[in-house]
Amino acid sequence: MTSSERLYDPGRILTGAMHAMELARSRGAQEISPGDLLAGQLLAVARFGIVELGDRALDLTRLDLPFDMPSPDLTVRPHYSAATAEVFTRAARICRGDGGGQLRPLHLLVALSEPAVPPLGRVLQALEVDAAGWRRLLAGIEPPDRTGASAAFSTASAAARPAALNAAHAGEDLLSPEQVAGELGVHIQTVRGYIRRGKLPAYRLAGERVIRIRRSDLQAFVAQPVEAPDGAPSSG
Repeated sequence: MTSSERLYDPGRILTGAMHAMELARSRGAQEISPGDLLAGQLLAVARFGIVELGDRALDLTRLDLPFDMPSPDLTVRPHYSAATAEVFTRAARICRGDGGGQLRPLHLLVALSEPAVPPLGRVLQALEVDAAGWRRLLAGIEPPDRTGASAAFSTASAAARPAALNAAHAGEDLLSPEQVAGELGVHIQTVRGYIRRGKLPAYRLAGERVIRIRRSDLQAFVAQPVEAPDGAPSSG
């Protein structure tokens, strides 16, 4: 299982929480801090201590994190601090904006950057990015492709018709999710949420992993009422 697959695996949330508990317990703390949560989630998505983030790789040993964590001693169970609980609240909002469904490690790692928890500074330094660059790295990680689509255009939305698009619309202006986010003035994860919920059609080019949105579909989308990321009606 790759880091990308683990970042989208809801089951890794629990694994990361257990690691965070063990890290807090090992230093005698009564509370699991946001820093513990960050370290735990990174450990949960790493493979042999390496977390792959697009074209970057994070070696957790550089952060003094052992990648062979022992099973936690459940006789001592630190609880989440108020700050850590707030991270989960932010992650839940991000998850809703990303199309809902189950909370995933990806959402927690995004939530830990706003505001950035102190230990994240070492991660950013190792990756040579700032907090915004960290979110861009995470936003660029595509969910595992389980469709096996091989048409010239394969859909990222159940309602799309790849064959018709290939024949009639191949020359249309195609936008990346990042460009759409810029035009809509929203976070990239919000755009991905619209795509996953089928509200904004998006397609893949054959042989490529990149997602593209037709400008005509974007124009049709903006003509309709848009939900805000937290589920509240948009003011615009």
